[in-house]
Amino acid sequence: MSALKVSVILPIYNVEQYLPRALNSLLSQTFKDMEIICVNDCSPDGCLAIIEKFCQTDRRIRLINLPANHGQGYCRNLAIEQAQGDYIMFLDPDDWLEDNAIEVAYNQIWHNQNDFVMFGFNSCYEDTGEVVEQTYWLQPFAQCLNEPNIKLSSLKTNYMQNAYSVCRIYSRSFLNRYNIRYSDDRIDQDNIFVVNAFISADNISLIPQALYNYRIHKRSTSFNTKLWQGMIDARRKSYCLLQYRQVNASYMRMFLQYLIPALCYWMKRFSAADAAIAEDLYNYVRRFFQQIAVEQPKHYLRNVENYAEFCHIIRYPYGWIKMQAKLLAVLRWLFEVRNIKSGNVKHKLITILGFRFEINHISLSKNPTGGGYWRENTTNWCIKLTLWSARLLFGYRRLLIGEYCNVKSIPD
Repeated sequence: MSALKVSVILPIYNVEQYLPRALNSLLSQTFKDMEIICVNDCSPDGCLAIIEKFCQTDRRIRLINLPANHGQGYCRNLAIEQAQGDYIMFLDPDDWLEDNAIEVAYNQIWHNQNDFVMFGFNSCYEDTGEVVEQTYWLQPFAQCLNEPNIKLSSLKTNYMQNAYSVCRIYSRSFLNRYNIRYSDDRIDQDNIFVVNAFISADNISLIPQALYNYRIHKRSTSFNTKLWQGMIDARRKSYCLLQYRQVNASYMRMFLQYLIPALCYWMKRFSAADAAIAEDLYNYVRRFFQQIAVEQPKHYLRNVENYAEFCHIIRYPYGWIKMQAKLLAVLRWLFEVRNIKSGNVKHKLITILGFRFEINHISLSKNPTGGGYWRENTTNWCIKLTLWSARLLFGYRRLLIGEYCNVKSIPD
């Protein structure tokens, strides 16, 4: 056992407006026997000055100052190598901990002698100030929440969705024994770290309490369309790790059930946000899916939630997908009927040869303010004629050419 009990690691880059709160949340902890390792990743703002000022007020803070930027994964790996605590925690510098977080986490992992302990977190939305306690991560462990030694290999539920490396406390000897480290990708560096921890752990335990506060803001790297390739590469490395370790088949099936829906989701979201990357992103995901289809048995894949989409992507190149979308748009221009409901208003949209007819049905009620009333079950109808330009295969431009409405009279 080392002299220090806990090492808390922070990779720091361009977060000067958030860093003081993160550090103050550590200094105000009820647990005192710890070190705080701040890795300044050549931050261009005032982070270095902030860390140096905090170092002068508390000797538990250690500064590692890098001359060049390497990314969060490199910073965390470097700090793990230099950590002296028996247990390790990670804190992103734009987040913060509850005042009793380290004490609660340390007491449980030390008492149970777990490889790691998972605890809850709040999602804190910077724009709105809303704080939401997240509980979805507990669902796979519903049958064993209070067990002191959970054997992951015995669980039948899919816990691979819990891909955060924060919100946990780890045994340092466990991390070193299995060489559990981050990737050097610029996004999702913790994916391989978490997967390696899951497949290597002998036993874990849970704290169903929110001890970590995860800030969600626009500057976060979790949704940066320029980093789409790193997002896929991070998951590919986890996939290759599972193959290399030749783990139990249940781990691979579980990972594929997480991996394929995740890639389908992020491919759509990134493509919608930046059309310029859509083709390259689709082709990159397609090659990865083709690799999986060749290397994995079909019965591993058939139960995947997005299996039909997985097969569709493998079968059709991007050009064919784009052609299908244009053909569908042409068919919708020729004829389409859609039913839409918004509140108590029902819309029926009918498109014939580019002319769009909109029919509204409104259920009206009495006027609560007096001075007359609204008839109940009255139908108002409105037809809007909308002409779409003839650029059928290259997008649409809508032009409103007329509107005729008939509204039944409403008495005073």
